[in-house]
Amino acid sequence: MDKIYSRTRIRLPHIKMFIHNKNRKKLYYFLTMWIVVIITVTMLMRFITPPFEKKCLTETNRIGTEILNSEVTNALNNVSYNDIIIITKDENNKITMVNSNVILINQLRATIVNNVQKKFSELEKQNIKIPIGVLTGVNLFTGLRA
Repeated sequence: MDKIYSRTRIRLPHIKMFIHNKNRKKLYYFLTMWIVVIITVTMLMRFITPPFEKKCLTETNRIGTEILNSEVTNALNNVSYNDIIIITKDENNKITMVNSNVILINQLRATIVNNVQKKFSELEKQNIKIPIGVLTGVNLFTGLRA
């Protein structure tokens, strides 16, 4: 039976699908599993990283804004507008010149920056909760937290 429909039969090379050496079989199994794990972790990181980074950036902006607002408010509690801005008037009570108290402004700036830096250095690690729906892309899980 070398001919099928009057053509010569095509002989394909025989490929061994099974490995009979146990050590080699274990090695191939181990390497295959690690390749699958690496590909899975890489794909998960591609999906998880962008929403995680966005949430971290939002949280740091929120915390930074709170710290900055509180420190500016604390620094400006004892300072009035007349201390910062000096208005010079002529005999007719018309404003001739408006100057700023640069020394006081620089002192306030230095105080605010130092206090903000201290507050940031005192911060502890923050926990960030991201909805499972954001990580998976399934809207059904949007309310659940990871």
